[in-house]
Amino acid sequence: MKNRLIAAVCMVFLCLGPSIASAEGNGLGIKASTLGAGVEFDKAINEYLGIRLGLNYFQYDSTVSVDDIEYDSSVNLQSGGAIVDWYPFAGAFRLTGGIMLNGNDGDVSATPDKPVYVGDTVYTPQQVGTLSGSFSFDTLAP
Repeated sequence: MKNRLIAAVCMVFLCLGPSIASAEGNGLGIKASTLGAGVEFDKAINEYLGIRLGLNYFQYDSTVSVDDIEYDSSVNLQSGGAIVDWYPFAGAFRLTGGIMLNGNDGDVSATPDKPVYVGDTVYTPQQVGTLSGSFSFDTLAP
């Protein structure tokens, strides 16, 4: 519970945290999102066009127990992006497009040390062996 509270406080700080901007239309900020913690640089080219470059990172390893089987899991979030902002009315409204380099992935594995029940069938640890799974994404994302 204590770790979750610390993580929540850190996320609030990152979401509401400092952002440095200058009168020339440049900005540097920290952020938190579903992509992890990150940093972003933005540059206003003119009143109609801006660019943003960002990097995100987060790693989480955990052991969870499901139906008396302990799974080791790992989530690795690593991404970066280049984004173009178009302000067609030179105001707050914008249309955004860009590309992300996506290095997000994760895996889970377990080696049961006691019988496993699937429905009405019982499997020995030798029959089960190692349970594993993983996920990843395409390297480039629009």
